[in-house]
Amino acid sequence: LQSEKNTDVFQAVAQVLGKNGSDADYPYFESKKEDFTGFSAITYIHALSWFLDNCMEPETFAKAAAIHEAFIKGENEYVGSVARSSLNDKIIQKVKTRVAQYKDSDPDRSAAFASLAADLDKLARDLQ
Repeated sequence: LQSEKNTDVFQAVAQVLGKNGSDADYPYFESKKEDFTGFSAITYIHALSWFLDNCMEPETFAKAAAIHEAFIKGENEYVGSVARSSLNDKIIQKVKTRVAQYKDSDPDRSAAFASLAADLDKLARDLQ
């Protein structure tokens, strides 16, 4: 199923990964980004940001932010607006939540998320 290019199949797989996935499942989303152009990219953006609820590695969030950045800089202004909102309201907020989540239990991971949060805040300002 994961090799299908059908939007309905993508949504079904993304829903399962959104509930039960982990950082190890991120390559699925990476492999699907080129399948979504025009307004269908909105489906992809929402699925990716929902999937990040289960992710615990700063690298996964950084890669997802880079995908959002590409959509923001893309030709479709509406899709860019949705990606900008997702970056600001979902990804950056989830990263900041991870800073607090790991503050006591894993200070190194918390610091990595804090550094990423600062980078993403700057990116968001630059993309305004």
